[in-house]
Amino acid sequence: KARTAAAAALDDALQQDASKAPYALKRLLGGLASPRDGARAGCACALAQLLRSEAVTADAVKEGCQTLYVRGGSSRQDKRDANAQDLGELLAAECLSRSGSCDAATALYFCGRALDLLKRKWLRELAARVFAGLIRRVDDDKDINQRLDALLASGLDADLLALALSAKRPVEDTDLTCLGAAAAQLFPRLHVAWELLIEDDYARVASVVDELAKSSSVERRGAALLVAAQALERGVSPSIVLTDAVAPSLLSAAARGDAALGPVAGRALKRVVGAASDKPLEVATLLLARGGAHASSGAGGKAVVALVEACDDADFAKHVKERAATAAAGDAS
Repeated sequence: KARTAAAAALDDALQQDASKAPYALKRLLGGLASPRDGARAGCACALAQLLRSEAVTADAVKEGCQTLYVRGGSSRQDKRDANAQDLGELLAAECLSRSGSCDAATALYFCGRALDLLKRKWLRELAARVFAGLIRRVDDDKDINQRLDALLASGLDADLLALALSAKRPVEDTDLTCLGAAAAQLFPRLHVAWELLIEDDYARVASVVDELAKSSSVERRGAALLVAAQALERGVSPSIVLTDAVAPSLLSAAARGDAALGPVAGRALKRVVGAASDKPLEVATLLLARGGAHASSGAGGKAVVALVEACDDADFAKHVKERAATAAAGDAS
């Protein structure tokens, strides 16, 4: 809240006096490359706000990065500064992506920089996220496509999978297995490749999520729950998401509030309930049918009760009609 309020105040000031925008942009870009606590997050919030309000332009961000982020020298401090500037440049590009304010030429430049920085292992996922967010805005992508062909020729990891998906390249189902390793490495964050697959065709990756949900790894099971919650929030059918593997994993983990996965599962369950506003009875029915013993007690039982209590007569009538239609179609589930 404090960051949002500060960003709004800065935006108001620049709307009243646009002459201060270049100085403000310089300070924000400097903050994106700063190691100080909270500097990057605060400056990213402010920059995205200024881009959305058009107090700062995408082209100005590109020129600012080219001017301010100058790498050079071979000392340890020079290398640390270069690392910080590489991160700052990608964060600035992500602000452009999130704000929705980016022209084709600027998008092309930052997509190229994202491909440049894929070689930095600790920046790969962020570089892939930037590329995925901006490639759709590029008009002339001939050079980008040539570079992408070379990168994808050697096989796919999760980062390259995200590039392929965002560039609409063909991806085989066998290529999706790399998502398991990415889930473990980034938890509790989700790799951008997951987000792309949720938007594109969740059914294609549902079996991978099921395998994660049955894993003995806390990180992999947790990633499965986060993917499922996000899929429901994006409108994926509950029957595809709350499978016989995911539903019991979610409810059993949420029931163990003091366990390693309990807090994550509890938040994921709240997201599932919140995303079920259009089909609360369908979600409640799936949790009861597939969630095991924890569906009628503890956190799972409370979630089912909350879903049922949120229904009115129209919801019940709609659910009965849908179930009847499903039965008539011969779906035994």
